[in-house]
Amino acid sequence: MSKYAFEVHPGVHAKLSASSAERWLTCPGSVALSEGLPNVSTFYAAQGTAAHYIAAEEQRGGRMDAMPWFGQTAWVEGHEIKLDAELIEAVQEFLDYLKENERTGDVAYVEQSFTPAMQKLLDKEFGGSTDRVMYRAEEKLLRVYDYKHGAGVPVDVDENKQLKYYALGALLTNPQWVVEDVELVIAQPRCEHSQGRIRGYKFKAFDLLEYAADLIEGANATRGPLAPLKPSTKACKFCPANAARKCSAIEQETQAIVQAAFGELAIERYSPAQIAEFLTKAPLVEQQISAVREFAYQQALHHGVDFPGWKLVEKRATRHWRDEDAAREAFGNLPGALTAPEIRSPAQIEKLVGKKKFGAHAAELVEKKSSGYTLTPVEDNRPAITPILKVLELFEPEAPEQS
Repeated sequence: MSKYAFEVHPGVHAKLSASSAERWLTCPGSVALSEGLPNVSTFYAAQGTAAHYIAAEEQRGGRMDAMPWFGQTAWVEGHEIKLDAELIEAVQEFLDYLKENERTGDVAYVEQSFTPAMQKLLDKEFGGSTDRVMYRAEEKLLRVYDYKHGAGVPVDVDENKQLKYYALGALLTNPQWVVEDVELVIAQPRCEHSQGRIRGYKFKAFDLLEYAADLIEGANATRGPLAPLKPSTKACKFCPANAARKCSAIEQETQAIVQAAFGELAIERYSPAQIAEFLTKAPLVEQQISAVREFAYQQALHHGVDFPGWKLVEKRATRHWRDEDAAREAFGNLPGALTAPEIRSPAQIEKLVGKKKFGAHAAELVEKKSSGYTLTPVEDNRPAITPILKVLELFEPEAPEQS
């Protein structure tokens, strides 16, 4: 019996999928440039996949209650994901929204595939599915939902290319629906937005005809040796070619900044317009640096790639309470120790009572835990850890001897 509540393994996506529409519509050349490159799931992406899995299972089963999953562990695309309170609460907020905003008589599908219809009617490289589509006949309304688990960057719903792609796919897949209005809904419970954590955008279904033409034109632009590379902050963020440093356009932007040779005195010779141009280009360079770091980390951890001069180590351990109830009993009466009702961290309590008193009363209540791994230069004095791939190889059965 598996110790995991569920397992999700990497799947195959359409070449010109909805999730990458922002990239290939903006930068057609990125498609050919990314072909064959690994697109390894990050830990944070795996958390989102786990949340999607739970939301889909609860919808299919009609329970709409994420709480039974709390405290369990899942294996998602190479990552062990703890189904903690934050994840469960986010999924439940999405499920509660569905319960409150749908009514008897609505027709809804969970993760309905649009691939057959889109490939038959639009382009052989289109396809995908969305979290949920709903049709309300009396209002001639199509609603498309997309759950976003990310907490760092709020995603705008207005004119969202990915969701419009989903809406078009839903219309083509369900030609029996008579639709006049389309509503796109993004649920991003862990990230604040001026329009709310769950937000919608309405437009006329007729507009999707024009969008279909844009998609077809965009798809054709990705083909051929002259497909243009057009870097942008949004398009480059999750581009495999950017992560693998295969994009000549990004390299040109990087060199332009490097060759500027900024210095305390040299910077004075640039005009405000030139500095503004550097500021515009800087996010692309910063994004590439971040992408390279993440790519190297994933390759080392999950594929055993050895980068000369670098090693995987555990992140520096921080102190945690072994038992929060015991810590609350020991220090709960101390002014400032509680943050209604949680107790403050060991480091914060130590500041309140002093190191000597804290050491005398809290030694058995505290443990040190690392929050994961990181890739660091070999000069770091922390011991190297064995990559996941090499650990798994130790448990592979030996091949039978040939007779």
